[in-house]
Amino acid sequence: MPEKVLYIYEGKLTRHGIDAVVRQQLQALGEFGLHVDLVSRGNPGMPGISFCGMKWTPANALSWLPRSIYYPAQKRFFMALGARLAKRGGYSKIISWRDRARPSFRIGKKLGASCYLNHDSMHWSRSTAQGAPPRWPAFSREEMDEEYALANAILLPSENSRASFQGHGILNEKLCVIGRGVDTDIYQPSSKARTDVFRLVFCGRVGERKGIRQVVEAWKTAALHNAELLVIGQVDDDVADLVEETRESNICWMGFRSDLAQILPTCQAQILLSRNEGMAKSLLEGAACGLATIATIDCGFPLKEGINGFLVERTDVQGVANLLKMLQENPSRCAEIGEDGRRTVVAEYSWAAFRKRFVNALKLSD
Repeated sequence: MPEKVLYIYEGKLTRHGIDAVVRQQLQALGEFGLHVDLVSRGNPGMPGISFCGMKWTPANALSWLPRSIYYPAQKRFFMALGARLAKRGGYSKIISWRDRARPSFRIGKKLGASCYLNHDSMHWSRSTAQGAPPRWPAFSREEMDEEYALANAILLPSENSRASFQGHGILNEKLCVIGRGVDTDIYQPSSKARTDVFRLVFCGRVGERKGIRQVVEAWKTAALHNAELLVIGQVDDDVADLVEETRESNICWMGFRSDLAQILPTCQAQILLSRNEGMAKSLLEGAACGLATIATIDCGFPLKEGINGFLVERTDVQGVANLLKMLQENPSRCAEIGEDGRRTVVAEYSWAAFRKRFVNALKLSD
């Protein structure tokens, strides 16, 4: 019989964001001939994957509540569902995303399973507010620490993410950087798509965490002519005022888009000023399309300063504005930087390379 794996994740398994990462991990497991029991809200319909989740759950009744309540409630439901399956035994490996793993890892360790924690960002000390502990159903710091302790390995998206775990009593050998990936055949440059208009794109959840206020301030400071800032992504309530304030400007608020592979090649540069990020997959997609990158270190992007992009401080509005002016005034330099970004992604961040790093972390190739 094939080796059995329990995989826990509450997402819908679309082809966007973390859902796309999960699909690639499931594909890698299937390529190794493993049988996977999948706990999620989406069925990918892949060979060797048994769907053991639910499209609709009791937590859906809370979908009208703030994200800080609804999302943890959904995670807790799938955490319980995963633990129920883990009790059946027979799994050699349990793979779970953070904040869903604790009870199944407890059970799995007793039954001899190896436990792998997928982590999408920084150590909790960097990614949760200081001061008062989180309120239920959000996950407590003690719960997160226990997940870290129970895991045989913690699968991380970037070296910057790994660095955030060091100094917290976690063995360095448990920290495995598997990165992210992108389909470099779908996301690629197109000289025909670009115009004389200098286009900068911000792509991701539009909120305080990814630095949209700082981006807009830098854009206004730069005061570029014949230029557009495209903002792609769902807008959080805490920055909704920006949309109204800039509606008559050269900032285009586009909302969520599924046609990024067509939009990104029309731009020359991309920007994210995140304060906490594992690795922004949208930056890989933009780099694959030949865009010059401006980002903070917390974006996790593999930046080589002045070669494939520019590393900036989140609060350095004038410095960012100066970079924007330089890129518009030097289109050949901007293009060279974008070309190097494309080479970086093709060489190291294809989905095939990602799947290889993932299976190596699970020691499937031994």
